[in-house]
Amino acid sequence: MSKYSSSTSAAKRLIHVVTKDDTLSGISQRYGVSVQEIAEENRLDDPFIIKEGSRLVLPVQAVSPAAQKTEATAKRDIVQGTSESVLSLPISTKIAQKFGEGDEAHRNGISFEGYEGAEVRAAESGIVGHVGEIPGLGKVVLVEHKNHLVSVYAHLNDATVSSGEKVDRSQVIGTLGALGNGAKPTLYFEVRSRAKAVNPLRLLNKKNQ
Repeated sequence: MSKYSSSTSAAKRLIHVVTKDDTLSGISQRYGVSVQEIAEENRLDDPFIIKEGSRLVLPVQAVSPAAQKTEATAKRDIVQGTSESVLSLPISTKIAQKFGEGDEAHRNGISFEGYEGAEVRAAESGIVGHVGEIPGLGKVVLVEHKNHLVSVYAHLNDATVSSGEKVDRSQVIGTLGALGNGAKPTLYFEVRSRAKAVNPLRLLNKKNQ
């Protein structure tokens, strides 16, 4: 069987230990990244020969089989809990930072480009579980959805909802604020399924991305 483990480096990169039955194409499919990306990450020369027992560092965007299973569970939970198969975008702008990138506070979600005062909307209907300040994320709104799903919206200037309030899908829950360090405002967005962070890009409505 293949072995999976997380690197203990600051970036928490995934490591794959090669077994005798492994191929680079099989590993790429397993983690959702291309053969070329794995080869470049590990400085492999064409024809990209890998040896049993060697350790391959996976690209930052790689997703472990366990995480893929969690994301599949999240998708199933969304379908069971609502009439929609995907989440709606919290803000209609470009992605500024992908899942797995950034510092410890931001690695479990994604960031969208924005501007101060931009409206932030709930990705799905639910109950507001928390409104307040969180170190590293600023003002945050947390929305609890059906079937163990939670969405987090951070870097807000203000919130237009209160804890315990019921919100609808695409309802405005706050506005985006400045980061206070001269950087362009961004919305940090996180989704958790059964307390585990999942890649929001795999759950958002692709028609709006």
